Amino acid sequence: MVIWLIERSDRSAQAQCLQWFQARLASKQGRPDPVRWRILPASRLWAECVQLVKNKEYPSQDYPALIEYPLIWQESLESLGLLARLGDVENEHQRWRDLQGRVYDSNFSLEAIQSYGGALSFPWLVGLTTLFYRKDLLRAMEKTPEDLEDYASWMAMIKNTSALGRYSGLEAGINFSLALWWISSFNGSFLDHLNLMPAFHQAEAVKSLEAMLGALVPSERNPAHLTQKSFALGLGPKRLNRFPEKSFCLLSTSMPTALRQNDPRVGLMLTPKVTGSRVVIAEEHALGVVQGGLNRSGEALLDLLENWLGEPGIWMEFAGRLGMLPACTTLWEPFFDSLPDPMIKEVYYAAVSHIRWIPKSRFLAPTIQIFEDSLTRLYLRALREASVDSVRIAAALSKAAAEYRLMVALYGDQQKKPLDHQAAGPKEAVR
Repeated sequence: MVIWLIERSDRSAQAQCLQWFQARLASKQGRPDPVRWRILPASRLWAECVQLVKNKEYPSQDYPALIEYPLIWQESLESLGLLARLGDVENEHQRWRDLQGRVYDSNFSLEAIQSYGGALSFPWLVGLTTLFYRKDLLRAMEKTPEDLEDYASWMAMIKNTSALGRYSGLEAGINFSLALWWISSFNGSFLDHLNLMPAFHQAEAVKSLEAMLGALVPSERNPAHLTQKSFALGLGPKRLNRFPEKSFCLLSTSMPTALRQNDPRVGLMLTPKVTGSRVVIAEEHALGVVQGGLNRSGEALLDLLENWLGEPGIWMEFAGRLGMLPACTTLWEPFFDSLPDPMIKEVYYAAVSHIRWIPKSRFLAPTIQIFEDSLTRLYLRALREASVDSVRIAAALSKAAAEYRLMVALYGDQQKKPLDHQAAGPKEAVR
């Protein structure tokens, strides 16, 4: 049985988590069906999902039974026709329904799942944008956490790399969730009011991405020989696990391992207010049963999920080891009680009241891919030149918008058809 999971920035912690889970399964089931985990970078996931649908000769031994994906992709994946539905289940129909009931009960992400076509999907993880910082470095700069709440002061500290010595000012993922935090904080929006077109042309989007890249690009010039390979290995999103050893602060939707291990150097707080009200982005993840893999692994997959999401303790531990919250809100109290720092609970509960939702679209998954590719290219260029150019940002976003329009023109009709015969439900998310 093959399962796809999204790659985490702390790959060592993820590998240890999977080893722990396999050991727990063995202790509960004796000799469980072997699981082959495929860890995919988020940037490759959409293209791989498209291949599952388009490639009729996809190797059966590599075909996944279950995939993890960002929940914001739900409508895109259902439009693609990739996910199975309860009606596709041939055996143990009631057990599947019972599992759905247990996972959906008090689920943070339930509305997003129920708003579409009834896929056999299980929301399982939630991350909220949070600012993590080094307490000792903050004291060394004679500052307090209150200074980090003010955007201008936060930016000034990030840029003051000379005071930080060998530490970088800020670590943040070059991805959709973190970019969305910047755009929303600058009062921009990712989609237009008709939920049809990415609002790449907005002045707020250009301004916010200029601020984001400016905060992440060191002021000193990088070596002229910087290449795509060196970027991928050392300067890209995978460097996030350098916090707290080599960074002053981290903006992330997942908790760093050091925080969960009660490292006294690490503090956390709500993200700074940029303009107006505070903004928090919820990054939700789901596990979806793949239609083509259901017949091959149906009962074994059901056994696995019952011992994964059907067991509160395992679900909670799995989430914590990945630095996320379990999507079941009734598990939040025991989850936070299991963590050593009581401030974690306080910050995360406060963050929920500041969540900014975005409208959904059937084209959201490929649109996010176009956007992230553009963002990565902008970041690499800014690193090479040690400068951020708003004109280049605007040009890159215009190109991304053109790619989006071409995609809709070429594939709009084909992607729309699968939804026409799905179970009734609003096509726009209620959130």
